[in-house]
Amino acid sequence: MSAAQYSGFGPSRRGLRIRGLAVVVAAALVVTAAWWASQPDRSGEVQFAVTASNLGDGVSTETAVRLRGMSIGSVIEVEPQGPQQQIVTLSVDEEHVDELSTAMHTRFVSSNIFGSTALELIPMPGGEPIRTGSTLALGDVGDYTVTTVLRDSGRLLLDVVTPQLSDSIDSAAELTHQMAPLLASSLLVMRNIARTQNEPISELLPKFADVSEGVAAFTPSALNTLSAIASVEELEDDFRTQQASETITEVSHLVLALSGEIVGALGPTSSAVDMLLDILIPLNQSLGGVTPDQVDRLVDGADGALQHQGDRVVLGVDVLVDTFPAFRVPLETTGGTR
Repeated sequence: MSAAQYSGFGPSRRGLRIRGLAVVVAAALVVTAAWWASQPDRSGEVQFAVTASNLGDGVSTETAVRLRGMSIGSVIEVEPQGPQQQIVTLSVDEEHVDELSTAMHTRFVSSNIFGSTALELIPMPGGEPIRTGSTLALGDVGDYTVTTVLRDSGRLLLDVVTPQLSDSIDSAAELTHQMAPLLASSLLVMRNIARTQNEPISELLPKFADVSEGVAAFTPSALNTLSAIASVEELEDDFRTQQASETITEVSHLVLALSGEIVGALGPTSSAVDMLLDILIPLNQSLGGVTPDQVDRLVDGADGALQHQGDRVVLGVDVLVDTFPAFRVPLETTGGTR
């Protein structure tokens, strides 16, 4: 080193400046080389831009560009252009450019379950081929990302979940709790039927179907009745509701008292009822053995026994009472069977 660069105590000011400048230049070269080395290799790719009025959440450089679910490139630049307008520069594989045209559609989708956004290209018929450096005006691009769906669902819930809905859910839960004993009893009855019923399931199902049809026919009327009762404005008045409840109670007491009086008044008729039962019970047992053929012969005989005598119709017939013990036994005790 020359004497101009060093003094007796070390480097001179000029020497320090030269060293500092050399360090800065070396650092700049290293940073430039590192940046250049970190840039992805864009050889074999075609770059073009699209303008969109809105972007999906998280769209930035290195956002994946997909075609039919496969990644074919990435976003290399996002630049705002006026209010609600962005220019997005894409770089896609050259081998897939032939499938794209200016008529293609685009949408933002989630590339994974965590909500990372990807730009999906949808080929459409028609349009001009995509060229390097061209710009497509997309307008409003559909956003179908997970975050957007969750955000929209949250907004919807704010409008749907109201105090009235909460009260309805609480009422439904209370109704379910109150119906639990009924359901338990129904299950117990069904279990007992299954244990004691000897009929096969193929014969039981039609019976249950008939019951279900009856319930289905009854339910709309019952619901209409409940709706009509619920829509009565007078029931919203506590005073009138209390009066109606007291009236129903008094009427029920009156009906029960009247029923007791009627039952008491019918007491003297017990002997007549007993006599009637003495006739009806044997008659019912006797009719159990009557066949349709016997009834048919009886009708034919009665038809032939109708005789005209002047202006009158007279039934002339002899009936052999063998089938009805209620008549045959008294006749036999009197000494005759006819």
